[in-house]
Amino acid sequence: MSKDLDTTSDAHAQTQDGGSMRNIVLGIDIGGTFTDFVAYDKDAKTAIAWKYFSNAEDPATGIFDGLKEFQKPDRVEKIRLGTTIATNAILERNGAVVGYIATKNFTDIPHIGRGDRKGIYDAFWVKPKSLVNRKNCFGVSERISSEGDTLVDLDETELRNIARKIRDQGNIEVIAVNFLFSYISPKHEKRAKEILAEEVPGMPISISYDVLPKWKEFERSSTTIADAYVKPIVNYQLPKIIEKIGQLMPAADVTIMKSNGGETTPEVACQQPVQLLLSGPSGGVVATQHLSKTNEIERVMTFDMGGTSSDCAICIDGDVNLTTDFEVEWGLPVQIPMIDVRTIGAGGGSIAWVDNGGMLQVGPRSAGSRPGPACYGRGGTDATVTDANVILSRINHNNFLGGKLTLDLEAARSAMNRIGDKLGMGIEQTAKAIIDIANNNVASELRRMAVENGHDPRNFSLMGFGGAGPVHVADLMRLLNIKSGTVPIFPGQFSAFGFTCADARIDSQRTVQMRSGSLDFDRLNNFATSLRNTVNTEFSRQGYDQGVEIKLYVDLRYEGQNYEISVQFDFDHFDKNNMDKLRNQFDSEFDEKYGFCLPGEPIEIVNLSVTGIVEQPKPDIVAKFDETTSKPKTYREVWFEECSVNAPIYDRMRLPVGVQIHGPAVIEEDVSTVPINAGQSVERKPSGVLVIKEIQEN
Repeated sequence: MSKDLDTTSDAHAQTQDGGSMRNIVLGIDIGGTFTDFVAYDKDAKTAIAWKYFSNAEDPATGIFDGLKEFQKPDRVEKIRLGTTIATNAILERNGAVVGYIATKNFTDIPHIGRGDRKGIYDAFWVKPKSLVNRKNCFGVSERISSEGDTLVDLDETELRNIARKIRDQGNIEVIAVNFLFSYISPKHEKRAKEILAEEVPGMPISISYDVLPKWKEFERSSTTIADAYVKPIVNYQLPKIIEKIGQLMPAADVTIMKSNGGETTPEVACQQPVQLLLSGPSGGVVATQHLSKTNEIERVMTFDMGGTSSDCAICIDGDVNLTTDFEVEWGLPVQIPMIDVRTIGAGGGSIAWVDNGGMLQVGPRSAGSRPGPACYGRGGTDATVTDANVILSRINHNNFLGGKLTLDLEAARSAMNRIGDKLGMGIEQTAKAIIDIANNNVASELRRMAVENGHDPRNFSLMGFGGAGPVHVADLMRLLNIKSGTVPIFPGQFSAFGFTCADARIDSQRTVQMRSGSLDFDRLNNFATSLRNTVNTEFSRQGYDQGVEIKLYVDLRYEGQNYEISVQFDFDHFDKNNMDKLRNQFDSEFDEKYGFCLPGEPIEIVNLSVTGIVEQPKPDIVAKFDETTSKPKTYREVWFEECSVNAPIYDRMRLPVGVQIHGPAVIEEDVSTVPINAGQSVERKPSGVLVIKEIQEN
């Protein structure tokens, strides 16, 4: 077991009558390479963290084996689980065979999509295929108008014939239903669901009104199909995982992390599996929110570098952006509420290769956990970012996972030599070039993310986590001209730690479509009330009857625009006076994001959304380290920005609070490493976090 902060004794483990006290919250994050675990003891205010290799073929077994390393299973009160089941099913195209039923003559919408291209000058670009086969698309006679009136009744006989055809065809595993303007009036979709349940009993069904009751037909169809596509595999694997956990921790309450950073019950997760697409990465952002508040860091850019990819996000004053503008891959939008996380194919396992022009490239293909980087000794032969860090001694090959895994330095050098021979470069120079390319790829995405949201990256602190994030954070600070960086506690299991911080959260949305010159306040208030009731009812169904905090947001845009800005509505009801205040707030936020605004121009209300939150207790960890010392534990040759240096190596677990270590130096812990460049310093704060700063020249 790889521990960051150890628990205290079992003084809190027993109740007065000698029974077992369940006081531990356990976060589990299933990644592509490792499954991460963090166990937080609420009474002792301490935690432990460990890693275990993921099992891509059977995630339940990987979790089960990892949990067996935990010594106090009877004390676990709650488990929050982040899973990549839904994500991997779509990325690897191994989801279910979907039958798609739409309004007659509109069945080709998922295949037509949008008219744009990923690269307008790429003559060889091939449009991604839809998640549904065209031969499995069926049209039924029905029509609702844009005002919600019935133009053509649902032809139930025709629908029953389609259902029987699906049943007799034999290969369709799930049905997705998406009718025109069902987000205004869902009566035809709801009736279709009833009929399909009668004709094809036991088959999972997703209807667009339940999944995404918003306008834009292509996005709604794509999201509904995605929900259907992953539903059978989630409904198969998630109960298996819950069962495996129950064998070791039968009394623990298990919840699932959603893409919006909130938790939900396993039952709801199985009913709405598309909500799990960014289940894992959301945990790191939730943890950032918690630490930014407790450490008073106002503006943070997060950088979560794992084995396969890097995830980036922005946190300002403890708040993060939510978005519905997400594509699971280019051309396949999934418009569910989720934390605005940008992903780039640059991780520790990203493979280095030489293109036809003789140029060195890094990623997006990854070595994963099997075979993994060459240094893992599991059969991998490709040079990766992790191999480069090992060769440059930025990662200690004898202390990986606290010595639990000894890395094969010679295998890494052999893989790097094959790349270097093609480039005419030495092993160390090739490794340094790979690090530089990976750093620049991530820096470009961080810079683009900040600028697109109207921010200057130089005004932020950079928080690096994930197994590989801390290794690169000091270099990225230089590339982005950022003066302050942070490495949190549990950097290698930070998403799992974030799960222990999560609240229960439900987001509900509806399209309303109104112009500022013809607002129907009664209709707006009715929609808002309906959304609030939906959220409260869902919370009650999940067992949360008290402490629900409701927030209402309005998606606004200037008339004629294609994209909206979500503005919080801080008033009890819609009326002219409150709308004038909302309009001023919209102008202000538009100006902040784009540098200008258009006061007095007509605006459109597009969507209403309600967010409900039931706050859960947050970890209040008292960092307890071994006897501290500011002396290095050893020295070794480490490559930094330009050359190799005999650098001091410090044990993070023994760094005193407040002592500044000047670079070049390396801070080591069990699950990660923090190289500090010359001209930078690092300091451990009382909370346990490391703060890196550029040393100001006098």
